[in-house]
Amino acid sequence: MTGVTPAWMLDRATVPFQGEGLISQPLKSDFLFVYGILKRGFILDLTRRAEFIGEAMLPSAILYKIGSGVGLRFIEDNNRKVYGEVFKIPSRLWEWLDDIESNGVAYTRKIVEVAVGNPEGPDYGWMMAWVYEHTFPGMKYDRPILNGVYNAHI
Repeated sequence: MTGVTPAWMLDRATVPFQGEGLISQPLKSDFLFVYGILKRGFILDLTRRAEFIGEAMLPSAILYKIGSGVGLRFIEDNNRKVYGEVFKIPSRLWEWLDDIESNGVAYTRKIVEVAVGNPEGPDYGWMMAWVYEHTFPGMKYDRPILNGVYNAHI
């Protein structure tokens, strides 16, 4: 998938950046794009544990209802977008996040390029951030959230 690198490939990679072509850089980030219960106001709100950076958008992705929660999947459609938030994560928090997301089983942490700010207007910028993609084996993805916004009451 273009622009998505699994956590286990984190040494160096060539990554496409919006409008800048390909550049080679170390793939490391202290930032996390969240789209579900880790967002502000939800049950695992990160604001007391991490620094809120801003609202964000991830292109070429779609949300699915997964039980009572949500999962993100990457797709080849650039018109599909997921809306969420970016937080700067302190190093001590990554292990907890990987545990609650069952990193490598239910979800897989990957590094991606996200738009932070207002992606529909001129006031946004691109940055590298981690995201958890839902990757549970054998999952049937048949309940899409087409507007790209998770609402706990849907």
